[in-house]
Amino acid sequence: MTEMTQRQKYDLKRKLEELKTCKGRHTELISLYIPPNKQIFAVNTYLKNEYSQSQNIKSKTTMKNVISAIESIMSRLKQFKQLPENGVIFFVGHKDNSTNSYNSKSWCSKYFYDK
Repeated sequence: MTEMTQRQKYDLKRKLEELKTCKGRHTELISLYIPPNKQIFAVNTYLKNEYSQSQNIKSKTTMKNVISAIESIMSRLKQFKQLPENGVIFFVGHKDNSTNSYNSKSWCSKYFYDK
């Protein structure tokens, strides 16, 4: 497995600290952990199923935000021809700004499975 540099470890730690503070309404924040042995095709199939299921959400705002997050993951997943040897994780969703406004956040790391 590829070793992380000190800078990469620092950046990962900072991002994880930022993620701890994220709050969203309902189910608008999505975490997707993909191990290195998983096929991209299988993950895409899973995401397409979740996409179709999310169209049953009653709240139009929540439904729109969840669909947007799933689409974001699907588009970022297309950038990979194969998964990194350490796997990959995605954190996507609409983050509450505590002023009744929301920001779309997206973060991807390929170092999750690095030991």
